[in-house]
Amino acid sequence: MIEQNRYTKRKKDYFRLPCLYFNKKCTIYDSKRANICSSYRCQLLKDVAAEKITLNEALDLVKEASELRKKLFDQYHIISGKGDRIYFRKLLSDLGKILMNASGGDSLISDYEMLMAKCNIFEALLIKHIRSASDFQNIMTSSNLKKI
Repeated sequence: MIEQNRYTKRKKDYFRLPCLYFNKKCTIYDSKRANICSSYRCQLLKDVAAEKITLNEALDLVKEASELRKKLFDQYHIISGKGDRIYFRKLLSDLGKILMNASGGDSLISDYEMLMAKCNIFEALLIKHIRSASDFQNIMTSSNLKKI
């Protein structure tokens, strides 16, 4: 079951987020939060531990990302008229499909394009601070940024 939520990239294993098995508590380990999940350290936590960034700066980044994420979802709900709960990867997928199938005369296209641009900025923020520093460097020096 959990194997369906994992993937391998460059010979390293990763889990897709948000976790499909978390619904107010871990549905796999029947606990508030599984120990294995709490042992994960994103780049931001590693940078705090290495004193490259202060805890307050890290908390400010998390707050900024949370606020930006909420604004993206709010804007999507307003533009699309949909009220269902959605996660970020699904938002990107939906926007991509909408823009791919859009006709030239649709007045909402520029709203969707602007939202997609804001999503790209948000994703860059997450990549820079959450993924490992080497992953970020590889992505930024890659000739094909679409692989993100």
